[in-house]
Amino acid sequence: MTIVFQDTKWGAAAPQTHVLVIGVGEYSYIVGGKAFNPGTPLCAGLRQLSSSVPSAREFANWVIAHLDNPAAPLGSVEVALSPGSFEDASGQVTIVDTATSAGINKAFDAWYERCDQSESNVAIFYFCGHGLENKITMMLLPEDFGATPKRLGDEIIDFTTTSYAMAECKAKCQLYLLDACRDPSLEITQGIVVPRSLKSTTKMFFPPRDAYILNAAPQGGKAHAPSNGVSFFTSALIRCLDKLGAGNRNGALWEVTTDSLASSMVERSQFAVADGTAPVSGLCTRGGSSSFATVIHQFAHPAEVMTKIDCRPITALPYAHLTIEKDCTPVKQRSAAADPWLCEIEAGTYDIRAQFPSGKYASNKLEQAILYPPLQRLTIPV
Repeated sequence: MTIVFQDTKWGAAAPQTHVLVIGVGEYSYIVGGKAFNPGTPLCAGLRQLSSSVPSAREFANWVIAHLDNPAAPLGSVEVALSPGSFEDASGQVTIVDTATSAGINKAFDAWYERCDQSESNVAIFYFCGHGLENKITMMLLPEDFGATPKRLGDEIIDFTTTSYAMAECKAKCQLYLLDACRDPSLEITQGIVVPRSLKSTTKMFFPPRDAYILNAAPQGGKAHAPSNGVSFFTSALIRCLDKLGAGNRNGALWEVTTDSLASSMVERSQFAVADGTAPVSGLCTRGGSSSFATVIHQFAHPAEVMTKIDCRPITALPYAHLTIEKDCTPVKQRSAAADPWLCEIEAGTYDIRAQFPSGKYASNKLEQAILYPPLQRLTIPV
């Protein structure tokens, strides 16, 4: 196991946040891999991934530098990466365990033991790499997928069973972040291949827990990323944790809860598709189950709000010049356009104005509109 951050001052039994980050960009047994065998057809439909490790590093570094949860301070960040090097925010490079089946097993077991020390712990699991899904099972692929073609399931992680069995863990708050495709098209999802879970259980009934699963793709869809860059899902995740995902104002601090993060991630992906910065198939979805919301992060800097502005009647929108004003001063403006205005703006109180230079409709404004995260929909009657 490779721990890239650990704070031991709290003591093992004290409430803490423990994070496991897995990034698989280099696959040994698929096309382009160092041990690829063309005779293993099930591996032929996959490719190497240039964004997985940069995305995993970006998330891990953000967590180390910024995650703030006084109720469960950051206790550890463990990583498994293929290729196996981790560059921290200062540029220092550390050789880390690779994300093979054995490496992920070892990292998961150690992470589980830390998470299992207290009911007040927060357990965060992040995976970026290849994913497949049939009708009942979400599967994650480690670096050595395809190493034993006669027992292909040995190098496939059954995430569905793993997340179910994690209900045995004492940590009541568990957050699963899957930056992976959910593609059912490969032959492996149609055949009889039994993947292995990282955790098993004989129980059928568990106490309530807060355990959202955030997926980078809808069922049957693909996750997307720019070549050699940070994925759309991970970029949105960091943006929501940092500014867009606040769900409550507690004095001078904004609080991000599991519920507000999940909601903001779904909305942010829809915004990105609508404004053309992400592919249509790249919509974030949430699964799992949650019996309550848990605060996982707080920040003191201004929160931002995803805002959707249109007019009533909707036929007026193509002629409307829209302005967001604060103290009679324009903050953001948009010229006439057919689609609702999607923008992100600092939380606060604003006047929202619709003007019609053509005179086709009467100008109007919403006065003292309160924009509160994560999302605000506003309609200006004209």
